[in-house]
Amino acid sequence: MKNTELVFNIWFIVDIRTGLSSAALFKAYRLSGSDDDKFKVLQEAAAADYPSAQRIDFDKDTFANIGEAEKMNGMIPDNLINSYFYQNMDLFLKNMEQEGEKFPKEPLFISTFLMQNEVGEIRPMTSEANKEWALAEQKRLKKA
Repeated sequence: MKNTELVFNIWFIVDIRTGLSSAALFKAYRLSGSDDDKFKVLQEAAAADYPSAQRIDFDKDTFANIGEAEKMNGMIPDNLINSYFYQNMDLFLKNMEQEGEKFPKEPLFISTFLMQNEVGEIRPMTSEANKEWALAEQKRLKKA
């Protein structure tokens, strides 16, 4: 197949109340076609494929600053997730590679936040309806 390569989706599970993430889900795909074609497949999969994805819990040595000085072990604030991911991409890729399967030097991927409320309901931030749900949940949880 022409232009076949290993690509992936990664989902970061973010607690709606705290804005912290302690884990990510990932799934690799071997796709062919143009980069645009591959991105379309990844976008469609980002909305629904996370239940069958593999989980990575963040390293216990990962610290995230909360407020002034408080630190929480293994938690990353949502506003630092992308920089954490890019700084540690090699470790993520190593966890995702299967035997005999290697990602290209600059792999194609889509990163998606999965917002989770206190009862475990999770929704990917791939649609306006889900984004509105997350905002409503944030407001509701602030009142509680």
